[in-house]
Amino acid sequence: MSLKNLEYKGKKFKKAPIVEAIFEMRFPINLSIDTKKDQFYNFIKAEFPDIKPPQPTPFEHHLIQPIGYYSTTGKKNLNCSVSKFSVITREYNTFQDFKQSIVKYVTKLAELYGIQEITRLGLRYINRIEAKSGNFNKYLNFNFALPESLSKNELQDFQTLLNTKLEKGHLRTIIAKDKKELGNYLLLDNDVIFEGVYEVKLIDGLLAEMHEKIETVFLDMLVKEYVEEII
Repeated sequence: MSLKNLEYKGKKFKKAPIVEAIFEMRFPINLSIDTKKDQFYNFIKAEFPDIKPPQPTPFEHHLIQPIGYYSTTGKKNLNCSVSKFSVITREYNTFQDFKQSIVKYVTKLAELYGIQEITRLGLRYINRIEAKSGNFNKYLNFNFALPESLSKNELQDFQTLLNTKLEKGHLRTIIAKDKKELGNYLLLDNDVIFEGVYEVKLIDGLLAEMHEKIETVFLDMLVKEYVEEII
């Protein structure tokens, strides 16, 4: 059985349902990030001028919690601590744009603080699809096989978590009704995680590999009629 909708890979969707894209990188503890945090801020402050200090939980040192750097609109932010860095956007354009910004910031961090190795990478895409009819199965390329006593057309709430092993790590997929929005919205949340030790200079290729997996799964999960509606 072949994968679905792969002819749309690499295309820009005019009505893409993505609401948030998240990149996270972990690396061995580097204390110079805390003592020289002004150096990185000087590099990003034109785009991320607003600073939110960390809020450590009880018994957790403030160094572990990242400082948040926010754009003036609040729709993009960077988080950085002595062992973790993330890039988050809620105004996603294309993967190439997102990847370019990630590589720029990671390269600068490596240059400023001598970071050479990555111990964990994550790339996560959260999509929200409006199910106008209330029938979530109408949008999915597979059905929730319910017993006859439960009508799939009357399904009001559900959440399915799948964790799939990959060569370099795993893919965590959540398919659920979005409880944060009024009405009927289907949440598709795909998070690729690579574990192991990687050189920072390989970040571009690793991101491309992670995105390729997310894009394939996203397209294969949806019916062709919906994909053609958003392209």
